[in-house]
Amino acid sequence: MTNYGMDSAIDPQDLAQPYAERLAEDEDLRGSLTDAGFGPLLEWLTNLMIDAAGRAAKAPDPGVTMDRAGRLAHQLGRSIVQAAEQGDPAPVRDALAEPLLTNAQIAAAGKTLPRSLPKRISPDERARRIVAALAKAAGVGIGQGEAGEEPA
Repeated sequence: MTNYGMDSAIDPQDLAQPYAERLAEDEDLRGSLTDAGFGPLLEWLTNLMIDAAGRAAKAPDPGVTMDRAGRLAHQLGRSIVQAAEQGDPAPVRDALAEPLLTNAQIAAAGKTLPRSLPKRISPDERARRIVAALAKAAGVGIGQGEAGEEPA
């Protein structure tokens, strides 16, 4: 657990950085995804951690809140990879939880996630579609350009 104490001047990016680094360094998290599918997922999870850190910085114990958010981000990442590999988004719905997402974001994600994912497309494309839907629902985006564009 990281100890941030009661410092009210905590920068959310600094608070999120060690958790985002752990996600980036976890080779098992990527599963069978190539950089084309895992890159947008990792970018979105990192931005989600920064968003969660903004809320955690106001919590009585930001470190405890971020430790939980970090575990949930890892679980959500695994669920997205599993859904992309299997073509079934159900594991993602089960992994949406606070404090990583707010209740409003969770509700929006439930409505935005596709009910099914076409088997004819690659796991990388499925991962990008899941991330695009979650980014739209959470209001936490990914960068511009090809990887950040919403699928047609």
